[in-house]
Amino acid sequence: MSLLAAKARSGELTQQERDEAESYERISSLLGILQSRARIAMTRTSS
Repeated sequence: MSLLAAKARSGELTQQERDEAESYERISSLLGILQSRARIAMTRTSS
């Protein structure tokens, strides 16, 4: 991942690498949403 980030900063990504980086971004976003929902659910059950 850090190699992809470094290449992205320097503008040297191939199309395949751009696709891979976008996949990582989507997964990261999804994980953030799931973590947020889990925190909300845990708050509701502990009240």
